Amino acid sequence: MMPIEISKKEKILILAKTYPSPSAKYGETTCVAGITELGEMRRIYPVPFRMFESDKWFKKWQWVEAETYINTEDKRKESRKIFYDKINPLNTIATDKKWKERKGWLTAVPKITAFLPGKYVTPAVEDGVTLAVFAPDLPVKLEIKKARKTAWDDDELVKLRKVEEMCSNVLFPEDAPSQKIKILEKIPYDFYYRTTVKTTDNREKEIRIKLTDWEVCACYRNCLKDYRDGWQEKFRERIEADMNTKDLRILMGNQHRFEHEWLGISLIYPPKQTPYEAAQSLLFDVDS
Repeated sequence: MMPIEISKKEKILILAKTYPSPSAKYGETTCVAGITELGEMRRIYPVPFRMFESDKWFKKWQWVEAETYINTEDKRKESRKIFYDKINPLNTIATDKKWKERKGWLTAVPKITAFLPGKYVTPAVEDGVTLAVFAPDLPVKLEIKKARKTAWDDDELVKLRKVEEMCSNVLFPEDAPSQKIKILEKIPYDFYYRTTVKTTDNREKEIRIKLTDWEVCACYRNCLKDYRDGWQEKFRERIEADMNTKDLRILMGNQHRFEHEWLGISLIYPPKQTPYEAAQSLLFDVDS
């Protein structure tokens, strides 16, 4: 029998949930990222989120209590697995006082200030860091590109159709989800931000950051449902025009198999500060 890794209970503030993808083992999975109450970054993968009972669901900026353990299949230092049945969603941090509490936690997230020259979108970060936040120079330009595959192939459909079976027979034998789970919708487009960045060799380079945030994909689905052929205009209003009025940050993470390729896994968009507010925030800790 393989030894069970030592686990520990952690409180994690959720900062990212990516759109699910087909999985041979779980049917479908998503990647979740956040920061612990001790200021340590966590990547939780795989997470079969839609299989959870609704009382286990959580969203961005919500604290959750979870029992985590080392992901031995993933060498990235922030990566963990969790016991799905022991998730305990807690309070959500509000946006009042111009995101004061949320911004406080963002200060503990590693920062991206420059990128490496070369083919890939690779941040120049401290060795071993694979989750970090990037504040792009505004405005960013949204690119909408037809996906290489606009529908699930047969192999992916086989995986996705296992979701109900996996829920009842494997993950939750005593507590199968009561809600009916529909086949995951394929997003037929890829979404990117284009922006210009500084490189470590003191040059400027235009990069393209692929957005995998579940929130972005949900926005696409809602725009398509509500506006049909006019979805792109409304989608751009939200993901491009509106974001360019915010103090936009992009939480980025690299891929396990392609460690030099980084994705935008979450959009974080506090309101912009006026010059006066920025100066005051440096002088005082204002609570009212």
